[in-house]
Amino acid sequence: MSLDAFAAAVAHRQREVDDLLAERRLFVEAVERLVCGLYGLPDALTELVLASAVTRSGTVALADD
Repeated sequence: MSLDAFAAAVAHRQREVDDLLAERRLFVEAVERLVCGLYGLPDALTELVLASAVTRSGTVALADD
C-alpha cells in the first residue's frame, strides 16, 4: 500500500469514526431529553443537564453538531 493510499484510508476511517461519534451524541441527547421530560424538568434545567453531559464526555456541545 502506498503512502497516499494509506493516508486516504486513514482519512476515510476518521470520517467513519467522526460520524459514529456524532450519531452517538444525538442518541445521548435524545435519551437525556426523554428522561428530563419524564421527570418534568423545565427546559432551562434540561439544557443544563445536556451541558453537563457534554462536559463529562469531553466532547463539543451537542447543539454544535
